[in-house]
Order: sequence, then structure tokens, then C-alpha cells
Amino acid sequence: MKGLIYRELYLARKAYIIGLCSSLLFIFLGVLIRVSMICGNLADLTGEAFENIDMISYYGFSYLPIALLFISFSGDGGVTISDYRSKWSLFSYTLPVGIKGQAGVKYIIKAMFMLGSLLLGFLNILLFAGLSHRSIDINSIKILLIVMMFTTLISSAVTPLTIKYKSSNAVIIRMVIAVIVVYFSFVLWLARWFGQYMGKIDDDTMIDMLFDMLKKLADNVFKLSPIIMVVAMGIGYICSVRQLEKQKIV
Repeated sequence: MKGLIYRELYLARKAYIIGLCSSLLFIFLGVLIRVSMICGNLADLTGEAFENIDMISYYGFSYLPIALLFISFSGDGGVTISDYRSKWSLFSYTLPVGIKGQAGVKYIIKAMFMLGSLLLGFLNILLFAGLSHRSIDINSIKILLIVMMFTTLISSAVTPLTIKYKSSNAVIIRMVIAVIVVYFSFVLWLARWFGQYMGKIDDDTMIDMLFDMLKKLADNVFKLSPIIMVVAMGIGYICSVRQLEKQKIV
């Protein structure tokens, strides 16, 4: 088992290093912007312009680099496709580790990277909170866990789909279609919600109601996020085992 974990990490090292370096460079860019707002050219801005840059830079660089890191670690660095192309998968069934163990290795690595990314994400929030003279509150942790939850859902689905279709393009297309369907379903739901109150209440009241509703939704998702992540990883693992078993039969 340890040998397979080392093998996966070694073969995917370039993809993981690129993802980590990209996130760190993004964080460094955010630090430069925050420093410029303290003692550089951006410090000369005043009023609404300064407030807008302050808000966008704080929330953007507090969470986007970690979302990028989560996405970089969501796959297996192309190891599954490389194994298929090199015909290594044809001989993997002779290993002392069975199919369940081989699938388990992929999800052990996912869990390791997700926990590591979560720790880096928390440190990143602390960094930008300090540079922005803001305090860490529970909402920051909620956003971080919700981002991690959505990435875990994607990551859990990527592995069995890659094993099945043996093509990263096919997986990307299906994931994009799934995201578009979910997005437009949410937009239609919002449009229906707005339609119920259109003309009955003023715009400010409607916006306040919408923010309250989204806050309650985020609170519920936050509470369920650990369960959702565990269930998603479990389902992804089971589907990966079944796909590997089908390959063995074929």
C-alpha cells in the first residue's frame, strides 16, 4: 500500500508542484496588492474606490488561491490516463494489493491533500486578515469549508469517470455540463423566487430577504459539509472499485 501511494505521488509530482506553485504565486500577488494599499500607490486611493479594491482583494485572495489549490489536487495528476496508455493497468491485477486497495490509495491521497489544503487555506485567511486589519470570524471558516466541500464533490467524481472513459477531455466535458445544469437550475429557482414577490414588496426589502435566505442556505450547507464530503468520498471510492472491476472482466 505504501509503495502504491509513493508511486502515485511520484508520477503526479509535476502536476501537484505546478498547482502548489500557482497558488503560492497567486497568494504572493495578493500580498503585493495588500502591501501597496498600506504603503504604496494604492494607499493614495480614497472613498469608494479604496473600499471596492479593499473588499475585492481581501475576499478574492483569501479564497481563490485555495480554491485553485483544491482544484489542482482534485485529480490524480494524470496517473490513471498514463497507466492506461502505458498498459500498466493490464498488469496491476497481479499486484499483492487488490482492486479495493488500489482504489483506496487514490482516495487516501485525496484526503491527505484536502486536509493539507484546508490547513494552508486557514493560514492564508489569517495572513490576509492580518494585512487587512480584519478579524477571523466563523463566516470565514464556513466559506473555506463550503469551497472544500464543492471541490471534494468534483474530486470524488473525477476518478471513477477517468477510469471509465480513459480521457480527461471526456471527464471535463461531463463535469462542465453538470456544473452548467446545477447553475441554471439555481438561477431558475432564484427567478421563480423573485417572481413570487415581484410587485408585492420594494426592492430593498427583497434584497434583504434574498441575502437572509442565502445566509440560511450557507449555514445549512456548512453544517452538512463534513457529512457531504465523507459521503462523496465513499461513493466515489465505491464507483472507482466497480469501474476497475469492469476493466478486469473486460
